[in-house]
Amino acid sequence: MITKPNLKAACARLAACALMAAAAGCKTAHYREKADDETYAILKAKTPEVLGMPSTFSIEKQAGIDFLEGLPRLGAPEEPLGEFGESERNAVILDLVKALEIAVKNSRNYQFQKEALYIEALNLTGDRHTFSPRFRGSADAQIDRVFRTVATGGGGAKSTVLDAAGAPGAMIAKYAELVGQSTLKGTGDGATTRTVEDHRLTRQTSFGVSMLLKGGGRLALDFTSDFLRFITGDSRVATSSALVGSFTQPLLRGAGRKVAAERLTQAERDVLYALRDFTRFRKIFTVDTTNSYYRVLQFKEVLRNNYQNYQSNIESTIQIKARESEGRASSSDLGRQEQSELVAYRNWISSLTRYQNLLDNFKIQLGLPPDAKVVLNDGDLMDLREAGLLHPDISAEDSILIALASRLDFYNDRDFVDDAARNVAVAASDLKAGLDLGVFATVPSTGTDSWDTLNFDRIRYSASVALDLPFDRKFERNAYRRALIDLDRTTRNYSLAEDNIKQDLRAAWRELNEARINYDIQIKAVEVNERRVREQEIRKEIGIATALDIVDAQNDYTGSLNGLVAAIVDHTIIRLQFWRDMGILFIKEGGQWEEIVDDYDLPGPPPAQEAAAASVSAAATLGEV
Repeated sequence: MITKPNLKAACARLAACALMAAAAGCKTAHYREKADDETYAILKAKTPEVLGMPSTFSIEKQAGIDFLEGLPRLGAPEEPLGEFGESERNAVILDLVKALEIAVKNSRNYQFQKEALYIEALNLTGDRHTFSPRFRGSADAQIDRVFRTVATGGGGAKSTVLDAAGAPGAMIAKYAELVGQSTLKGTGDGATTRTVEDHRLTRQTSFGVSMLLKGGGRLALDFTSDFLRFITGDSRVATSSALVGSFTQPLLRGAGRKVAAERLTQAERDVLYALRDFTRFRKIFTVDTTNSYYRVLQFKEVLRNNYQNYQSNIESTIQIKARESEGRASSSDLGRQEQSELVAYRNWISSLTRYQNLLDNFKIQLGLPPDAKVVLNDGDLMDLREAGLLHPDISAEDSILIALASRLDFYNDRDFVDDAARNVAVAASDLKAGLDLGVFATVPSTGTDSWDTLNFDRIRYSASVALDLPFDRKFERNAYRRALIDLDRTTRNYSLAEDNIKQDLRAAWRELNEARINYDIQIKAVEVNERRVREQEIRKEIGIATALDIVDAQNDYTGSLNGLVAAIVDHTIIRLQFWRDMGILFIKEGGQWEEIVDDYDLPGPPPAQEAAAASVSAAATLGEV
């Protein structure tokens, strides 16, 4: 038997916990901190399972940070910007490293992806909590108005209690009926009756804990107490309490860890998938940001080239006008040159517009306002030109082998097959009969006024077995069939993912090879057209050049310069995309990538393929069970 002091102390502790929980509920920051602690702990524990995932992760953004503070600034604007140059006076100069750092910390898209990962881990805390002890407590009190019929005289006082339930009219009718049935009425021995109004207080409290077991069972323990006391008149007090325990365990349908804990298993795996997706997103994000950065620099260089071409055309127009006035050039030559000048002017204005639009778009991509005074560092493009091409020395087939062993999204596709196989097992379990074992026990209090003392000598217990025969399983049958179809679909998607990777790598390898060839062509084109321009300048000096030859040479030279800068940027971006699609582009915490050397560790049979093949085989076998 539990002693009276021990039970009182236990109840006091439970009440204290309830008060603390209620007080904590008033401080929402407490819940946020607890959610962060648990969620970040999950991500930290699972991060080592994903190669390339940064060791630190947080969705918090520091307010009030000026990402542009302390950076170098531009002096006088460049002449090719024309009247729009003043918008760049004293602008902050961003290099690629700083731009990537700002993008990682400030980009709206990057923040959204981080929050998506956080939410996936947050959901896991709820699924884990399902299999943790869950405490509950409740208390309620009620005051009732009641009536007592009191008999005096004749053989002593007697009373009957009538609850004042319902409307007053119904209450009086009920009381009259009770009085009419009373043996005290009309006894003839001098007995009299009267109605006494009373108020009584009832209170109920309950504290308990329950836990869902991963094998499908559920364990619960509850302590309840009831209290009754009359506030006026009758001095009776009635109290009682009980300690109730129960355990239920499915033996057929829903039994077993693999079935009962499937939701938790899937939630654990979903966090791993989200980590892989986020890690791959970081690679895509860095490549896309770098592409946008170099495209801005590319079109700024195009702007300079087109401006220089426009200035050259103005000078040529002046010279041909002078020669035409001297009779050494025809009006047709002058008209052709004037038309070329107009085209050059249009190209310059068009490239200026394109440059400004790309720069504004890039600012938004970084999370900066489009009116922020920012320009990009021309030195990064000069470094690309001086370094030349970094062309990977690897065959298309070898790149495919690496991708199949390294691509994180391909690992997800492989594991999706395993998930679908488990879903088939869960659906198959639902087709079974329901057979549940239950064990229940109740320990009451010792008497009507000793709620705080339990009498274990009067323990009541029972055991039960509940059988639910599988007569109607239409919905379960349909769910099982859908699970089998989903398994087939997932297996096909995995096969399609493998084929898509092969196609992507072949296409990327071809594009990279084409970009290398195009770069070589543009180098030669610049040399050829530069020689043509010098030749036409000499011919113009001796008076034998034609306007058509001069215009063509100058325009072709400008086009080759623009083509060369485009070829350099194209090859750089395609090379990064090639490494990304191979799965070996690793991103630092600041958003910069690790340079890749041509020392590839080629795998044997891709482990991803072997593991997936085993999953598919097991799933196919399971589907026929």
